[in-house]
Amino acid sequence: RQIVAAGFKMFHLDVQELARLPCNDERKLVIAEAIHSETAMRLDWIRDVLKMGARAYCSQLIGHHKNRMKNSPELWAKKGELLKI
Repeated sequence: RQIVAAGFKMFHLDVQELARLPCNDERKLVIAEAIHSETAMRLDWIRDVLKMGARAYCSQLIGHHKNRMKNSPELWAKKGELLKI
């Protein structure tokens, strides 16, 4: 829950706005990937909290985001900033 709260703060989101964002919104993906890689939270919990649609789609989105992070210092920086909050 701390990472979710930090993501809300970092990206200036609230629960209603988060629900309106598409499943593949980069802000959701930064938060989801941080939770997935830094905690033992289950994928079902992540997708429910972040309103990320079907389980398989959520898993695919997080996987693609992780691959994008390998070549993107900007995405690594966003994750680092999120985890510092």
